[in-house]
Amino acid sequence: HDGTFRYEYGNENLKPESSFQFDSGFAYNSEHVNFNVDVFENTVLNFIYAQKLSSSTGGDSLLTGDGGILIPAYQFKQNNAVLAGVEITMDIHPHPADWLHFENSFGYVYAAQLNQPDSSKYLPFTPPAHYRGELRFDVPKTGKIIRNVFAGLHFDYFFHQNHVLLQNNTETPSPDYSLLGVSAGLDVFAKNKMKIFTLVFAGENLLNTAYQSHLSRLKYLDVNPATGRMGIWNMGRNFSVKLIFPLEFKIKT
Repeated sequence: HDGTFRYEYGNENLKPESSFQFDSGFAYNSEHVNFNVDVFENTVLNFIYAQKLSSSTGGDSLLTGDGGILIPAYQFKQNNAVLAGVEITMDIHPHPADWLHFENSFGYVYAAQLNQPDSSKYLPFTPPAHYRGELRFDVPKTGKIIRNVFAGLHFDYFFHQNHVLLQNNTETPSPDYSLLGVSAGLDVFAKNKMKIFTLVFAGENLLNTAYQSHLSRLKYLDVNPATGRMGIWNMGRNFSVKLIFPLEFKIKT
């Protein structure tokens, strides 16, 4: 499978998945604060996932691909599992400073197989806990030509993920990391009040942090001889400029 860089064995004995989910939420809205908490618990019967295979000697089961590259083998399996989590959001917009927003969000997912030993307890590719905070400035009524000006500074923190599928070295833990970014934009209007375009500027990973997302399968590739590090790492500091042109069509019938 070129997209995952692994050889995947199917399983003709797989059964259909079924699940039972419980959701609950709480919301509080006031003139200065919006606050939401959502929790869920999902019990999945016959959850399907892929697990790395081991060889008869105890190492990885490897197959030879194009160019003599050794590719690890995986087998699709299933087991009963539970996924539970929480998502919290809070937007602080103190009046009369309507142009200021301090937005916060936090998400956490616990995903584990039922009745399994520690080495095979957790489901693979479970996202780590994640916090995002953004300080945003909105100036909607700037003028007749330039409107909806905004600028923001956002911070992401991904917690250490040690709930991994250790059996046959299917996964490895991922350390925590933080990312800093900025964004700004505006709308440009014509004299007839028609929007001409939207201009957005963004800068991501401003501190040029070297990190690997826990959800990236590319972190398990061989050591890169150019960097001496295992796998492919995520993008470093980058900037982008985006122009959005609205298109309207009127069809007469």
